[in-house]
Amino acid sequence: MKELSRTIKYVYEDGKEAAPSFTDSAKFTRILKINVVTKAIVEKGPWTSQDDVIKGQTSPDIKGYVADKASVVDVKVTADSAKPADEVVTYKKVEVPPTPTPVPPTPAPVPNKQVPNKPVEPKVPGTTALPNTGEKSSSAAVLGLGIVATLAGVSLIKPRLKEED
Repeated sequence: MKELSRTIKYVYEDGKEAAPSFTDSAKFTRILKINVVTKAIVEKGPWTSQDDVIKGQTSPDIKGYVADKASVVDVKVTADSAKPADEVVTYKKVEVPPTPTPVPPTPAPVPNKQVPNKPVEPKVPGTTALPNTGEKSSSAAVLGLGIVATLAGVSLIKPRLKEED
C-alpha cells in the first residue's frame, strides 16, 4: 500500500494556529504475486485507488481577519506522484478605520423677545419742518430786484430817445 497526504494549516501572522488543520490523503494498493516457497515477489500488479484526489477546502472565516487564500484546491495524484506540498493559509488582521465620533450640531440661538415698558413713538419720515426764513425779508428782496430792473430798463431806453431827436 502507498499513501500520499497533504495538510492544510491555518495560522495567524505570528504563526499561532488560527483554525484546526485539515489533512486528506489518497491510498493506492496493488496485488503482488509471491512465491510461497522462496517468498520472492514474482509479479506486481498495477496501482489502484478508490480516490486519487487529495481534497482541498474553503478557508474558514475568522471574524476580524482575512485569509491570504480563500480556498485550497483539490490535487489529483497517482501512485508515482511526489508527495504534494503542505499548504499554509495565513490570516491577517483586518484594519478597521476608526469611526468618527459624531459632533452634535450647535443649536441656533433663540432671539430674545423683549417687550418695552413704554411704547415707542415712531418718527414719520418726510415731516421735517424747513427753517423759517421770514416772508418780510423775502418780499423786500423781490421789491428791490424789481426797482433795479426798472432803472436798468430806463437807462437803456433813455439813450435811444436822445438818438431819435
